[in-house]
This record gives sequence, C-alpha cells and structure tokens, in this order.
Amino acid sequence: MAFNLDFLLSIKLFEILTLTFLYYIFHFYFNYYTRKNPLPGPFPLPIIGNLYLIRGDLFDFIQKNHQQYGDLFELWVPNRNIYFNNVNQIGKLTQPNTKSSFTTQMKLTKIFQEYIQTFGFIILNDDYESWRYYRKLLEQTISNQSYQHSLFDVILECFGEIQGHWKKLGAEHVIDIREWALRLLFDILIRTTTGENLFIMTKYFNHLTAGPKVHIAKEIDEMGEGIDQQLKNGAKALFYFQYVPEVLARTVFWWKTKKYLQISKKAQSVYNKIIEKRKQEIRNEDSSNRKVDVLNLLLNANLSDENESPSSKSIRLSDQEISIFLFEIINTSILTTSNTFAFTVEHIERNKKVKEKLLEELKTVFGDDKNNISFYKLSQLKYIEAVIYETLRVTPQTLTIIRTNNKEVDVSNIKKNSNLSFGTGLRICPGRFQAINMLKTLIFLLYLNYHVELVDPHSPIKNEFTFVNICLSGKVYVRPRNAE
Repeated sequence: MAFNLDFLLSIKLFEILTLTFLYYIFHFYFNYYTRKNPLPGPFPLPIIGNLYLIRGDLFDFIQKNHQQYGDLFELWVPNRNIYFNNVNQIGKLTQPNTKSSFTTQMKLTKIFQEYIQTFGFIILNDDYESWRYYRKLLEQTISNQSYQHSLFDVILECFGEIQGHWKKLGAEHVIDIREWALRLLFDILIRTTTGENLFIMTKYFNHLTAGPKVHIAKEIDEMGEGIDQQLKNGAKALFYFQYVPEVLARTVFWWKTKKYLQISKKAQSVYNKIIEKRKQEIRNEDSSNRKVDVLNLLLNANLSDENESPSSKSIRLSDQEISIFLFEIINTSILTTSNTFAFTVEHIERNKKVKEKLLEELKTVFGDDKNNISFYKLSQLKYIEAVIYETLRVTPQTLTIIRTNNKEVDVSNIKKNSNLSFGTGLRICPGRFQAINMLKTLIFLLYLNYHVELVDPHSPIKNEFTFVNICLSGKVYVRPRNAE
C-alpha cells in the first residue's frame, strides 16, 4: 500500500510539474505576442530566448541579425533587448543629463548582483543617487594631479621590471602582449592606489621561464593567485552572468556559477587583507611618514578622531565599501586597456606608414635620450593618441552600449557624429582620460625601447567578443633598441 501511495504521489508531482511548465510556456508566449511595439527579430524559446541560435561569437550573431532585420531589431538574450545598429539613432539614450530615461545600464538578475557585489558602486550600479555619489568620488580621486604623477612614475617603474623579465626570457621568446599587459596594468594600479606590490607580473614570469624563478613570499604568492584567477576569468564571468538565464546558472551550470563566484570572493578577500594591514600600519606609525595613496586618503577619514564636522563624517566609507571602491578603480580599466594595447600594437605593426610616423613623433618629443621622459610630455604625443582612438574605432572594446529605460520614450530622434569609444551620456567612462594616458605611456615606452615584430604578420587579427573585445593574437618578438 505504501508503494502504491508513493507511486501515486510521484504521478501527481509529475502532473504538477508538467502543468507548471505548460503554464510557463503559455505565459511566455502570451507576453511575447502581446508585447508593446513588436520589432523584427528571430523567434525566441522559453527560458533561453534566442541563445539557441548563437554559434560562436556573439558579435557575429548580432551582425547577422543586423543584415537580416535592419538597423532596429529585437533579440531575446535571454530577455527582450532592442538593438540600435546605427549610431545616428540613439540620441535619447545618450543625453548627458538627469532628464534622460536611460540612466540605468541593465537590469540585473539576483545571481548577477551576487557576482558583481565587487562592481556595485559604479560599473553596474542601477541606483542612480548612489551611482552619482561614488562616480564623483572616483573622478575626484583619479583626476587629482598628485595621483596622475604618481601613476606615471609607477608605470615607469613597472615597465622597468617587465624589461628585466623579457631580458631573462630572451629575444626569441614570444611575447603575448595582452597577457603581459593584464598583469602589468594590475601591478601599476595596485601600487598606485594602495602602495602594495602583489608581484603579478613576476608570478607570470615564473610560470613562463625555464630558468631560475624569482622568489615570492608565500602569503603574497597566495594573494596573487586569487588576483591572477580574476584576471583570467573576469571577462568570461561577466559575459556568463549577463547572458545565461538565472534558472540555468543555478541548476544546469551550477558548477560554473560556483567557480566564478568563488573566484570573485577570493579576489575581493585580497583587498580586504590589504585594508586591514594598512589600518594597523596607520595606527602604529607617525602620521608624517604615511604613504600618499588612494587607500590612505580613504582610511584616514575613518580612523581619525571624532572631533570632525558632520560633513566630514558623511563621506566615510566602511571597510567593505573601500574594498569595493579599490576593486573598481583597479579593475574597471584593466580588461579594456590591456586588449586595446594589444590591438594597437597589432595595427601599428600591420601599417608601415603608421609605424614610421609614430617613431618620428617619438624622435621629435624625446630625442636620442631615453631618459628624457616626463609626465608633461604625454600631451605632445598627438599622433600616438590618434592611433589609439583609431584602434578603438576599428576594434572597439564593447560590443554594445547597454541602457535600460525607466519610462516609455520615443527613440526616433537623430543625433549626429557620436563617438562611443568610452560609452556616452551620463554613463560615459569616468576613467577614459586615465586609460588614454596609460595607453600613450605604454606605447611610447614599448617603441622607445624595443623593435617590435609580429610573430605572424600575415594572419588576420584574431579576437573574441565576451563582455569585452578580447585580442587573441598580439603575439610579438621584442628586441632591445640598444642592442643594435
């Protein structure tokens, strides 16, 4: 009798699940066929939308739909997204004022919110007032002249270290520009913002070299491992949580979800350790000997005495907020800047006239003295800056500029000549000038010190669109100029 009862219960459960699934399908297609302002586009399936049609690169998929349906169409990836494929059609999406109906970048699933807790202040923050406050704080931090000079000095220092690593690897070793740039940029920004060195470049060198390895303290090495995993998987994880339906991420692909969440938490714990270490240093050291960096500026307000004005207290951040803030300063530009650097080198090496003009500019600005380098000379590198912007035009870092409307709007107006390299409107990248200056510095240092040669100059540039445009080529030989 118990067996029969269990059997009956299993039948009932199956019926309930079947009816629930059928109701979901009916509800999905009812909403689909009754949606407002239907646009042309491929037919979606429940749960996965149009994801079943994607074969390989997402950019190719969108391009094919653009060719088939025109400049304005909709895709369900997995929810409804309207695609404008003509820059002249997005005027109201890019209004640089608070009256815009598109102040939010995207609607996030709960699991995406869980992952991007480390990006929650600026990049994907959909709370407008909170986003505006933290963006202003970030802009004030990175636009500070002392910060910019410190950043430039650290770039020179770190580039000197990378030269040492490349010398040990030898002139015949293939240099993957993007992989080195990822770690170089992290080392630069972690030192500039916190004064700490996690030796991520050195860790990568130890992975590559067949010769003696550079010793790294165990604690630093373990912290570096968390960061290295984040650098390797960051773009893929963001792409995964953006496009994979939450129900599938929590069930079918639970193992991949767990992996990405663990990597994010491990990377965040590195910043927490740095903050705790610095707080102890501040308590124990003479204030006149304190380092001048972003972390100290944020922590000093928290650790000062209570005899402060209410306005001073109001700008205090918790340790967790400081950790997230540092994470954003460092990581918002690493993925895009490293790939842009690799693409720029690719384009320079494939265009002889461009390379000649670039070297002429270096000769004019710096002469024959490689030590004749200063922050103020960056503004004279007009041609290099033009090459960077052209690279961003030809191989943009972002596939789409995502905006979510908070009320019904008419998007039929026209806006001419929009430059969308760093986004546009209220959500334009706050670190765009810093990114350009970093790229200019790295490019002039590379070509001032090395002869660069593509490993395979006859093959086309290879890339892959995930959350950003990843350079899969960018393999070069570098030979010191002073070796002539």
